[in-house]
Amino acid sequence: MRLPPEITDRVIDEIRYEHHALLSCSLVSRNFLLRSRLHFFRHVTLSTPQ
Repeated sequence: MRLPPEITDRVIDEIRYEHHALLSCSLVSRNFLLRSRLHFFRHVTLSTPQ
């Protein structure tokens, strides 16, 4: 049985602060990986060596 993408997206959005759970979801399938990446890389900090 396949769940609609809206439901899986909602579940992943609910666990956005639980990094271990997000990592597990990202390993489940490509569909889960794409949504998980949104939360993993929501804040990226770049710096220069000074």
